[in-house]
Amino acid sequence: MTLKEVPPAEPMPKAVPLLEISLGHMEDQTLVVLAGELDESTAPTLRAELLPAIEHIRGEFVLDIEKVTFLDSTGLGLFVSLHKRIEALGSALIIFAPNPMVRHTFEITGLTGVLTILPATLDATEDRPVST
Repeated sequence: MTLKEVPPAEPMPKAVPLLEISLGHMEDQTLVVLAGELDESTAPTLRAELLPAIEHIRGEFVLDIEKVTFLDSTGLGLFVSLHKRIEALGSALIIFAPNPMVRHTFEITGLTGVLTILPATLDATEDRPVST
């Protein structure tokens, strides 16, 4: 029995993150842009990213979720938790630009009456239509 030399394995492609998180601070607001899936597997990462930012909040805390493709009850619960924590600090959470599917999730759960949700046709910082 002879052993054949086995060529080295191809490197595994890098896994695409299920949720991309971009965080920026401006003078009067914190802006977080989310893209991807917000569910049981990604919510803990988002929570870990956002909690330190909330502790140093200045002005409104805006979550731009236009590119969120999936939102489950874990994500909804995280939004409610963030809302309560931010409100307790005297600020406001604004959920900006949900796509129609994600907006429907807020509607059927009744959270549109609890959370501030602005459509993409509004400027999240001005609460007025965006000029085009």
